This record gives sequence, C-alpha cells and structure tokens, in this order.
Amino acid sequence: MCAITISNPQIRSISAKPSVVKNIKGDGNCFFRCLSYLITNTEENHLALRHLIVQSIHQRHLRSHSLTVQQYIQVSKMDFPDVWSTEVEIMTTASLLQTDIYTYALHGNLWKWLRYPASGTLGQPVDKTERALYLVNTSSVHYDVVLDITEDTSSSIDNTYPVPTCKTSEQLIKEELHRQNLWQKQKLEQKTGNTSLPTTSSSTMRMRKLRAQNKDYREKEKFKACQHQRQKRSDKTFRNIEQKTNMERMKKIRSNVEYNRKERKTNLMRIKTTRSSEQYRQTENQANCNRMKTIRSAEEYRRKESQANLNRMKTIRSYEEYKKKESQANLSRMKTIRSYEEYKESQANLSRMKTIRSNEEYKKKEGQANPNRMKTIRSHEDYKKKESQANLNRIKRIRANEEYRRKESQANLKRMQTIRTKEEYKQRERAINHRRIRTLRLSENFSLSHRRLNKERMQSLRANPSYSEQEKQENLERIQRLRKDHSFTLRERQQNLKRIRMLRNSKYGIAYQQRNKMRMQFLRKNILYTAKEKKKNNKRMQILRKNVQYV
Repeated sequence: MCAITISNPQIRSISAKPSVVKNIKGDGNCFFRCLSYLITNTEENHLALRHLIVQSIHQRHLRSHSLTVQQYIQVSKMDFPDVWSTEVEIMTTASLLQTDIYTYALHGNLWKWLRYPASGTLGQPVDKTERALYLVNTSSVHYDVVLDITEDTSSSIDNTYPVPTCKTSEQLIKEELHRQNLWQKQKLEQKTGNTSLPTTSSSTMRMRKLRAQNKDYREKEKFKACQHQRQKRSDKTFRNIEQKTNMERMKKIRSNVEYNRKERKTNLMRIKTTRSSEQYRQTENQANCNRMKTIRSAEEYRRKESQANLNRMKTIRSYEEYKKKESQANLSRMKTIRSYEEYKESQANLSRMKTIRSNEEYKKKEGQANPNRMKTIRSHEDYKKKESQANLNRIKRIRANEEYRRKESQANLKRMQTIRTKEEYKQRERAINHRRIRTLRLSENFSLSHRRLNKERMQSLRANPSYSEQEKQENLERIQRLRKDHSFTLRERQQNLKRIRMLRNSKYGIAYQQRNKMRMQFLRKNILYTAKEKKKNNKRMQILRKNVQYV
C-alpha cells in the first residue's frame, strides 16, 4: 500500500475513466511495482527502481537542500523496501523519466485525473492519447496500472473543482519531513506520557489500546510481521540491500572505540556464561574436534602444522627457563610412571632380555628366527600392502623436511660415488640401463621425444669446436678399429648396398638419379672434363683387369 498526500499536481475532471486495469500486489511497494511493470513488463524490478529514485532525490537537491533531503531520507526510510511512497517520489519519478504521470483518484464525490508534470509547465489539459504513465489510486492507499481509458459521456463534469496551489519539490520535502517529525513526537508521547505533545489520532489510540489489552491480537500481529519479514527476505535484491545497509551501519557503529570495548566485554561475558554449562562445553569440544579432523585430513595442512609446531618448539626451547621447566616436568612424569607395577615389570623384562641377548649363541638363534618369522609374515598380501603404505607415508612425512631432503641427497651422492668405483657394479648398471632404454625405445612416443632431446643436446655440444674435433677423431679411431674385423667390413658393405638399393628405388632416389643425369650431360659437353673422365676410367679398368677374380 502507498499512502499519498495530494498537494502539488494539477487536477482536471475529464470525461474519461480507466477501462483496463492491471492489478498490482499491495505490499507497500505498489507505486514502485507499477513503475517496474510499465517500464520492464514485470513487477520484480521494484527495489532497483526505488533505489534509483532515492538516489535521484539526493542528486537533485544535494547542493541547496542537502540537510533537508538527508533528514527526509533518514526519517522516512524511503530507501528501505515496503515503505509507502509520497508525492516527493512521484514528482521525482516524473522529472527523472521526463514523462508526465497521471493518477486517477477520488476527490470528494468525484473521480479526478491528477497530473504530475515532468517539465513543470502547468495548466495543460489532460489528453488520453498523450504518451505518459497512467495509474489509478484505489481506496487512496494503493496504486494499480491503467492500461486503457474510455470516454464516459454519462459522468458529470465538475469544472468548478479548485486547483490546489502549486508547490516545489523542496517544499514537498519540507512538508513531508514535518509530517514525519510529528509522527515521531506522537510515538515519543506514548512512551513518556507527555501531554504537551500533539495528540495522536483516535484510530492509533484504539490500536494501541487493543494491543495492550488483547494478548492474542499481539501474538497474531507479531506472527504476521514475522511472516511478512520472511517473505521480504526471500527476495534476493532485498537481502542484498539489507545486508549492505547492516554492514554500513555496523561499520559506522564499530568505528567508536567505546562501543568496541563494550561489545568485546559483552561477548566475553556471554561466552563465559555459556561455557559454564557442561553440556555446551562438550558440544563445543566435539564440534572443534570434528572441525580439526576435517582440516587435518589435508596433507598440505598437516605438513604446515608440523613445520609450525617444530619452529614453535625450537623457539620455546631456546629459553633456558623453559628447558628447566620441561626437564623438571619430564622427571616428575617419569617418577610417576616408574611407581606403577606395570612399568617395573616392563623394566625387569628389558633387563632380562638384555642379559639373555649378551649370549652369542642366543643372538645367532634370534637372528635366524627373526628373518624366518618376517618372511612368513610378509608372505601375506595384506601385510605387504599395509607395510608398503606405512613406509610410503613415513618417507613422505620425513621428506617434507627440507633439511632431511638435503642430507639424504648428499648421502645418496656419496653412496653412489663409492659404489660406482667397482667395475662389476658399473658393468651391471650399464647392462640394466641398456635394457631399460631398449624397452623404452619400443614406444613410438618415447622414441620421437628421446630423439628430439638427443638432437637438441648434441647440437648444443657440437657448437663447441673442440668437442666437434674430439668427436671426429674418436669416430675415425672407432671405425678404423672396427674395419680391421673382416666380418664387420662385410656386414657394413652389405648394409650399404641394401641402403643404396632402397634409396635408388624410392621416389627421392629416382629424382636424385635424374638430377645426376642432367648434371653429367651438362658436364660432358665440356671437352676437358670428357678427356679427364676417359683417362680415369681407363686407369680403373686396368686395375680391375689385373684382378683374376674380375677376369
């Protein structure tokens, strides 16, 4: 519902009335819902339009009437949902949209059209064909949308109806502010009983009396208010506005140091009182345990927590006083433990086992029994899996420490250097590596990537001239050494012949032969080249003919 005080718009009685009316939800936002429906064809954008209109009121009157406008917004709470609109909002809307707004309302015994001009030009007649926003003020407390109007020849036209005195929007704001202040004073009168303040209306007094006497009515009213508030909060836009307003309000309040101190003190007292209950303490403890259990399930968190605890204990134990206290506490704890019969029995068993194990024969028997026992245990698949998982977790936890990783790496390097000095180990390692590389090279993807990496590595190495010379020398020596073996020479010749035949039969080989043929034809046109070629061929044939096998 929207309560409207009519004072500014022009009033004209014309022979037209609404014929098609769109009913709008009456929840205190009806004027803004009407605007939302007329502009966007849905009522759901009413909160956004309310916010826009309140901002426009601020902007239009900020310079000359900032105090008055601020008071009006603060007192009327117009930026909150479900607050009824006034003439101020209607005039601002007309000015903001640059569109006249017409309302069809009851004045006395006659229905009249009320015009809220956008341009401020008064005295213009109402035209049903004019492009404007048309509303109907039903029962003076609710707005609906007028979709169409029709001529009403039977209705009486009262041209003598007086036009109210025109007022500016600033005057409207002041009047509305005055009305709100009076209402605040009336509320104060109810609390203080001060009769010097203006008296409240009879209907208000009747409602107050009814609330004071009838408990059922109070409960029903409270239930309705809660239901209405719940319904409002189901709107996401309203929740966002409410949250933003509350955050700004609390931020402003908490900027006060005194308020912060009092709030902290109150919270401490509340927590102290609450924790005095054994049941609450148990519930809180259980909730904390579950929360920490969930958090500690993450490996990263456990690692960080462990590192933080180590650093914390390292810092604490650097203090001499703490070391003394810890030592004293450990002594007291051990003294208490050693007073138990179970501990004494355990210590006696340890002494007995120490004496027994000093015997060389027993140590040999135990040494033989333990491997057999562990072999039997480890033959079970479940035990092997558990042991493997436990070892992995233990190693992972240990290697999370940077210092341990550094020491382990150093120890591994020393161990490998020592092992690789043995020729037998080197041969075995080389054989294992060859088998591994051979297996990997069977994979096409690995072969391609491996070749690419090798090519890049060799290109970077061969960029060094000294390395290139050394590689050439080593290759020559290796080939010379291999070619001394007759079987290698035959195998090499066979492979070369096969490779040459394959190349010559390929499309690249044929193209190569064609190019050679053209090149030789070009060269043989030269008489000197032809003479040299004949001479070389004669020498070659003479050498070949001396060979009996050739003949």
